[in-house]
Amino acid sequence: MPVYLFTSQGYDELKEAIVEARKKFDQMMHEKGEAGRGQDGYHDETYRAAEVQERIWSKKLGELQKLASSARIIEPEEQNEKVQFGVGVVIEYDDGTERNIILGGYQISHFKGLVSVHSPLGKSLIGAKINEKRSFKVGEIRRVVKIKRIFPPSEARRML
Repeated sequence: MPVYLFTSQGYDELKEAIVEARKKFDQMMHEKGEAGRGQDGYHDETYRAAEVQERIWSKKLGELQKLASSARIIEPEEQNEKVQFGVGVVIEYDDGTERNIILGGYQISHFKGLVSVHSPLGKSLIGAKINEKRSFKVGEIRRVVKIKRIFPPSEARRML
């Protein structure tokens, strides 16, 4: 079974998403029940729409619960000496373009700049220090990045 890495903040977001998915699922069950009380419920458009939404939310709820059961909470170390889970990093690609990223685990709320530690780029950066170059491959394309700056986790979101 895979393990999904979360910060405590990310795990709290997961728990909130589970509560919201449960509410939506319960709401759809209620709407389906209300629509089915009339005539032949299956031929009622509202009933069928609620039934579809019930399946969607049931699946989403199950996926979120599976994530929670395989979650591992990691609190990032407050440092800026080497690239590791939770730090912010300014990288420079071999073509000269720069990008600010945060090296993270699994996220429920997505935001620009988050790079998974499980991605090719994320794996290549682990342990790197300022001015080091690292290479990674995506498909048949090999890229090289240079570590320009490292921000501790407490400053990482501000640098985006």
